[in-house]
Amino acid sequence: MNHEVVIIGGGAVGLCAALYAARAGARVLVLERERIGAGASWGNAGLVVPSFFTPLCDAEVIGEALAQLRDPQGFFALKPRLDPRLGLWLVSFLRHSLSRRHFQRACRVLAELGRRSLGLHLELSREPGGGYWLEQKGLLYLYADPDRLRKARQDLEVARSGGVEARPVESGELAELEPAVTSGLSGAILYQPDAMLRPEEFLRWLARRVRELGGKVLEGAGVYGFKVRAGAVRGVLTTRGEIPAGQVVLACGAWLGEVSRWLGRRRLPVEGGKGISLTFPRPPQRLTRPLLLDCHSAVTPFRDGLRITGLLELGGGDLSIDPRRVAGIHQAVSRYLPWIKDLKPEMVWAGLRPCCPDGLPIIGRLAGLSNLLVAGGHDQKGISLAPVTGQLVARLLQGGSLGGELDEALSPNRF
Repeated sequence: MNHEVVIIGGGAVGLCAALYAARAGARVLVLERERIGAGASWGNAGLVVPSFFTPLCDAEVIGEALAQLRDPQGFFALKPRLDPRLGLWLVSFLRHSLSRRHFQRACRVLAELGRRSLGLHLELSREPGGGYWLEQKGLLYLYADPDRLRKARQDLEVARSGGVEARPVESGELAELEPAVTSGLSGAILYQPDAMLRPEEFLRWLARRVRELGGKVLEGAGVYGFKVRAGAVRGVLTTRGEIPAGQVVLACGAWLGEVSRWLGRRRLPVEGGKGISLTFPRPPQRLTRPLLLDCHSAVTPFRDGLRITGLLELGGGDLSIDPRRVAGIHQAVSRYLPWIKDLKPEMVWAGLRPCCPDGLPIIGRLAGLSNLLVAGGHDQKGISLAPVTGQLVARLLQGGSLGGELDEALSPNRF
């Protein structure tokens, strides 16, 4: 059977693309090499954060990140490998980090995507017949370091100019907002529109809705190649057989670079940035809203537990878990939540965030292949931006454009 749209990747981005394409009337097939959400979409923090609109390539954090390289418990790591593509990625990352013009443009684009995606998340979570759990109680960014807090307060105007409602929180008020947080912190900033969800539940809901709309989701279908003829993809080669397709969407996360190379085109510069999460059963103290910490970790209070996340390690496809990194995340968070120190995680997880060197996602048609689109490269913003990405992909599948500066800024052909 020739499906109109074949989507490669069953994470949040791929399933959102399938959802919106199916709603537009397309016959959709999602191919997932393992199980739904097995990649970076599964064990992440589950944050929907329009406030987080700064790109990964931020000059202000480069010095701090480099200082972490020798710390086995630090928040940033780089695993060297004999691969010239890693060197090219790092050079491009540094170049974009040092460009103030690019930083401002990236902030503008990510702020627009974040606002739109939050609205779509709210719509989806409240759908008749049952959506998914999503709580919009804002996000607290906690600061132990007074210098970082002062800098963050200076940057509040940047957030507000991006349309984000935010305000400073003094240490005394912090105890009223979140009694479970330790005293003695320098202060906090409350980002009011932000929300949280349980990513595993979100992924299961998306897969169910795609099927209810007539789409198919095929698990255990690993893609290993393509049949390309006359400037178009005619077939997708999978471990479940060859699949003909009208249009193809690459939404395979950290594997976008490798898969794009199989098409005989220049490899997309997507690097896997490993993150680690620790999930705990219901803790003795309850948080009202998610937290970001100035030690570069996040805390998400689910209905039935708590998850902390941290680390960004550029190490290719390596998913090994270093006990020192796990201990470092746990120890760092306990400075803000002392009661978490003695808790034992029920799950420790690692996933690869798909990172582009310019800090912007990739959404668009790949030059030279008339029926192939790319959707990915969202680094730490995948869950947050998945709905708007899916909506934009559906628009492209129908022959439309992204609109405004998005077509150029997010194009896979910009590299």
